[in-house]
Amino acid sequence: MGAKMTNNSLIVLTFSILLVSGFVSQASAQIIITNLDNAIVQLNITPSHVDGGDGIHSIGYVNLINKNGFLVKPPQDAIIQLKSDNPNIASVPSTITIKANQNYGVFDIKTGIQTGESTISATFNGQTVFQNFIVGENNFEIPEDVQLVVHLPSNEMHVNSKMPFSVYLQTSEEKVIQAPYDIKIELDYENTLIGLETYDLKIKEGTYYTWGIIQTNEKVGNAFIRATQDELNLQSAK
Repeated sequence: MGAKMTNNSLIVLTFSILLVSGFVSQASAQIIITNLDNAIVQLNITPSHVDGGDGIHSIGYVNLINKNGFLVKPPQDAIIQLKSDNPNIASVPSTITIKANQNYGVFDIKTGIQTGESTISATFNGQTVFQNFIVGENNFEIPEDVQLVVHLPSNEMHVNSKMPFSVYLQTSEEKVIQAPYDIKIELDYENTLIGLETYDLKIKEGTYYTWGIIQTNEKVGNAFIRATQDELNLQSAK
């Protein structure tokens, strides 16, 4: 049974970021130089559901990892091939470049008046990864099992680097929810290791997500970001 929260509730998500020192960064680059053919591409589209209509969404991320699963920086530009199986719903550029010594590349997804589902793929070194992407199907109700999600392209960051992150609402079945009104998100974080360009974000009415930028400093360690929404009176399922 669900337990109703009679007072204003908090939706909190905490996660860690591994800050990689310059020494590890150089070691990773050495691996890429000698084992470029073994680099593995990762694709993240977050959120995977946006509102319909003409729009450009900078929510596609690609990065490379080595055979041990560690985030690596390519020593030279790495070109990733992109494709949408239904460009009338969602179109992507033909390629995205991860710049030399960068952690990731960000690409735009363009939508139009047609709604539905498209599969986006990324290919590198003969390896292809896929992710489904939904446009439209508006729903202006917040269900009882709503959750707040903070998503990063990777849980690792190098020192003195930047990374975008997105915040959105979803159900327990991972269906992204469209905001029925402006929803303010407050952020807390480990300020000795990272900084944010803004402390407060807002999921605007009729949209599915908001986003911000994390910036690391020269220190190494485990950091966190916590997002809270204290104005919704929700039920939690057990």
